[in-house]
Amino acid sequence: MLIRKNWTVGEILRKTWRINLIIVLEVGVVVLAYHYVIQDWFTVPVSVATVLGTAIAFFIGFTNNQAYDRWWEARKVWGAMVNDSRTWSRSVLAYWRDSDPEKRDNQLKLVRRHLAWLHTVKNHLRGLDSTTYAMYLNSSDLDKTRQSDHRPNTLLTLQAHDLHKAKETGYIDEFSFKAMDEALKRMTDQMGMCERIKNTVFPTSYIFFTKFFIFLFISLNAMAIYSLLGWWSLLFGWIIGYVFYTTFFNGLTIMNPFENLPSDTPMSALTRTLERNLLEMLDEPDLPEPLEPVHGEYLL
Repeated sequence: MLIRKNWTVGEILRKTWRINLIIVLEVGVVVLAYHYVIQDWFTVPVSVATVLGTAIAFFIGFTNNQAYDRWWEARKVWGAMVNDSRTWSRSVLAYWRDSDPEKRDNQLKLVRRHLAWLHTVKNHLRGLDSTTYAMYLNSSDLDKTRQSDHRPNTLLTLQAHDLHKAKETGYIDEFSFKAMDEALKRMTDQMGMCERIKNTVFPTSYIFFTKFFIFLFISLNAMAIYSLLGWWSLLFGWIIGYVFYTTFFNGLTIMNPFENLPSDTPMSALTRTLERNLLEMLDEPDLPEPLEPVHGEYLL
């Protein structure tokens, strides 16, 4: 997640130099071809570039709106996971009865297992085969998790089994059981929502044809401007093309919010925040340090 509000001119050029180079080359080739060859056969009226530019603006607007919806939904889901994580841990610590001879051990296991769940969800969404979750599991849970094809779901199942066992043995009452089981259900739903966003590919046709139409527009626009301004079309053709493509590119950067990119949902930072919160609730003396922004610019 980007946290800086402004970029310097140098940073903008560093991030966009490739597309700048492509647009400059395209405009240059098109204008030279138009000057020496094409204009002898026909001229491109400004109205053609205007109509095409208007149509492309609608394409870009739709794509960016849908991309932002995906990005914002992912952030809302992880915000709900943060809230439910704190609720789950508070319930484990508050609802457990003193009649359980292993009360403290059971509380530690359920809260620490939840921290392992957060790590496995994060790794699952990013497609990483990481073992960062292992530190929070006992040997039995760790073996079951390692053998699982869907580690987050396995951990939620283990939580449900222990919760049911606690109710059957009278260590939590019926009301507490229902409240905590609802929290598990919400976490299952949140995990599924993230998977839906991750596994639903944005329609390829929108991306492909929008790119194609943008570059077609850049060419036609450069020729239309040349008829009015001559060689100044090199400058204005580049500026207009850069604005159109960069606007479209902004949407592409947030379209898939679980790819471990600077603009993605900061799952690592949120997980670390919850590690600190939940371990503090367990009165753990050594808390992990908060994650620092990468280059002072973004959190992962």
